[in-house]
Amino acid sequence: MRLKTIFDNKLIRIILALLFFLFIYKIIYSIFIFFSINQYIVQMYMAWIAFLILLVSILPINKYSIKIESESNDHFVP
Repeated sequence: MRLKTIFDNKLIRIILALLFFLFIYKIIYSIFIFFSINQYIVQMYMAWIAFLILLVSILPINKYSIKIESESNDHFVP
């Protein structure tokens, strides 16, 4: 199955965005707490990051991103 057909499904892209957010959540949270930033401010930033990742994941892939697979032997072409 081609990657392009997999990434055309918005549900799969939302699930991948959620997994990406969960992956970076603990790292960013630990960095913010290490620098003694208030926990409520950290949660606010994490909510905004999650919101932006969700918005990016539902954008139409054909219009706003690079081609996943090139039809010729060229490398990735924007």
